Amino acid sequence: MSFRISPVWWPIIALSSPVLLPYLFIKNRRFKQNVKKALAVNEERIEKTGLKVQMIWGTGKPPWKKITEKDLERTIKFLNDIRPKHVFLSAHDTCDYSINRFKNDLKSETTVLRAGGVYKI
Repeated sequence: MSFRISPVWWPIIALSSPVLLPYLFIKNRRFKQNVKKALAVNEERIEKTGLKVQMIWGTGKPPWKKITEKDLERTIKFLNDIRPKHVFLSAHDTCDYSINRFKNDLKSETTVLRAGGVYKI
């Protein structure tokens, strides 16, 4: 997801550029679709904790900088380029949407680690 311009500013921007208004509508529609998709995937976790702590602690980004689809794509591409044999994800620190993307898009064997589980490599 990218930077979103508040709909309050749209009339002012639209008057200054008739080409910009359709672009803003498209961006807003995509933003809303992405938010709905992410919330649907993470709904259970959000209800339990009240906030997405893995977004704050696990990214290296400050809390006011959102994780974007571009960040996820870049990580997947990086991992596919270095071709690890196994990728181990923490279910505690990774959102469900990202876990699903990693499972589907990584060429490596992907294992999601659960808290309290015992694992042998």
